[in-house]
Amino acid sequence: MSWLAVQLAKPVGEVPAVRAAGVRALLPSRPDSASGRRCLSKEQARQAMILGELEALSLHLRGIPALGYAADDLLPLEAVEEAEGFVDGPLAEALAHYRGCRARAHSTPARLDDQVPYKVSSSGGRP
Repeated sequence: MSWLAVQLAKPVGEVPAVRAAGVRALLPSRPDSASGRRCLSKEQARQAMILGELEALSLHLRGIPALGYAADDLLPLEAVEEAEGFVDGPLAEALAHYRGCRARAHSTPARLDDQVPYKVSSSGGRP
């Protein structure tokens, strides 16, 4: 699955980068002062929050770990969800396959040893 994540990271990473550029274009330029930044409307503040999330996701997919994403998660589920609907053809099929592989990997039952509590005898072995 990690090979597939590596292969998908770049094309999937383009989606939040393009969306971030579109959102950035809708926002006014960033004021230098903190007081100026408080002048955003509620919709602009929402767009700015979305922009921050898209930029963090885009950076993470380029190999720069971002807050909120596990450093070893090469292709977070949020990136897959973001890309779905914006890609088609073979890339959409590969994302669906990745999502299925990821779901199976995360739903693997724990080993029986991890499920059944047991007591350790004084000699260190199982009773």
